[in-house]
Amino acid sequence: MIKKIRSINREQAIYFLIFILAMIVRLVNLTKLPLSDFEAEKALQSWNIVQGHGITHVSNPAYFSLTAFLFYIFGSSNLLARLWPAIIGSLLVLTPYGFREYLGRKTSLILTIGFALDPGLVSLSRLAGSPIMAIGFTLLCFTFISNSSPLWAGIFGGLALSSGSSIFFGFVGFFVPFLISKKMDLIPESIFPRSKNSINQENHQGKYFFVTFTATIILVCTLFFSIPIGMGAWGNSISDFLLSWIHPSGIPAFQPFLALVFYQPLAIFLSIVTIIKGIVQRERKYLWISFWAIFIICLTFIQPGRMVFDSAWALVPIWTLAAVVASHYLVNQTPKIAFIIEIGFVFVLVLLFLQTSLKFESGNTTWLVMVMVPLLILLATAMVGIGWSWDVAFGGLSRSLILLFSIYLVAIMLKSSIVQTNNVGNLWITVPQAGQIEQINKSVQELSL
Repeated sequence: MIKKIRSINREQAIYFLIFILAMIVRLVNLTKLPLSDFEAEKALQSWNIVQGHGITHVSNPAYFSLTAFLFYIFGSSNLLARLWPAIIGSLLVLTPYGFREYLGRKTSLILTIGFALDPGLVSLSRLAGSPIMAIGFTLLCFTFISNSSPLWAGIFGGLALSSGSSIFFGFVGFFVPFLISKKMDLIPESIFPRSKNSINQENHQGKYFFVTFTATIILVCTLFFSIPIGMGAWGNSISDFLLSWIHPSGIPAFQPFLALVFYQPLAIFLSIVTIIKGIVQRERKYLWISFWAIFIICLTFIQPGRMVFDSAWALVPIWTLAAVVASHYLVNQTPKIAFIIEIGFVFVLVLLFLQTSLKFESGNTTWLVMVMVPLLILLATAMVGIGWSWDVAFGGLSRSLILLFSIYLVAIMLKSSIVQTNNVGNLWITVPQAGQIEQINKSVQELSL
């Protein structure tokens, strides 16, 4: 019993440390860049509420009410304008903890790390008015539902439904594949075990959920009844979602897909492995999650008024699938000397390949290196497979690729968040944003002297 308690405490400590890490990468240098036009428009609505001015077209009542509360207490600043997305984006990291019984403890822990360091989620957590609040509140709502906490589930559900038009995109992207998968018998019964007692308990808890859910929407949209007209903001979010299927946004259809591929190659690579495994072994638990991810990507592709950050909803199922395979290769297999040799060899070869490709020159030597490196990787895998076993060979190759993609993940996350000078080139954030404002202000002050 003592060992079990210690194990739980150790696990909770790990989750807490990951949460602290997520907070750091989301809060460090949060005010380094000035507010973009997109962010300033959202923050100005909150400031107008504090000043007692009227509000115009608002479609994200959760953001402008919560931010107005901060502005009222502490005054306006860029930090406070971006604070709530950063906080909710950090709390989102803890949601896999509530699904340990379904996903497994190791898979949930790896999923938490993926959420904490994902470049897309980090970028959106540092953007005022982004859909990260809708994603975070929704996951928190489902987490408390799965743990039979209707009070908190209703609160976070109400906040999610008050978080702008993106929430409806997420609902359609989840419930359509969920219902189709349930019709096709792809949803395991173990997800929703039901009995007479559980049904009666669900009906009782549903009342608490409905009350807190409705009360939260009303209180958030009206800012505790101080702005009755704020209920119209909730209606604006519905109309904005419907209009996004009529009016084009001008964003190329392939850009959301490129954002996923270039910023999340590790998650994409591992999720594809899980999808293939689920199809071959007919594992229903992973097939419907695969359908969920693919459906959101297709939904973003066909939507005329698409926004790149709406495809962030696909990161939840993609990272879930990736964590399944990662938990197998990183935890369930005992490292052997062949693993270490192969990982080191492949690591050096891939670095050589990247260096050659980045400094590409039209010469015979360059082409020879770019062709020989993949062949040498395959040869090394084959030699380990023949000399030891194919399980060891593929395990070493998989671990080396996971290591390389993980390094790339952290590097691109840091580049697109903490050390960024502007958002130019960040595929997840398509709003224009100025950079190096401090240097400009300093130069103007020196000239004025």
